[in-house]
Amino acid sequence: MNIFIAGGTGAIGRVLVPLLVNAGLKVVALTRSADRTSQLEQMGAVPVVGDVYDEVRLARFLSDACESALTLSTLRHSTARADTPPP
Repeated sequence: MNIFIAGGTGAIGRVLVPLLVNAGLKVVALTRSADRTSQLEQMGAVPVVGDVYDEVRLARFLSDACESALTLSTLRHSTARADTPPP
């Protein structure tokens, strides 16, 4: 099974990604920072750089053979679009 995770380097993702990889799943993990791709690779995930607010790229990541998706990312007001209310 292939799973897409937004927030793979966060507090929950850092624990969950290796567990999923060790269970035999292919994990594709979104990170906002290119600096964190090596961290995801070390956990066994396939890193992709992007933003949860980029609907076009997000749709592409999700449609690329991902059967499940988890959103573990923290939506920060400072990165929110103008039309998105603060949490």
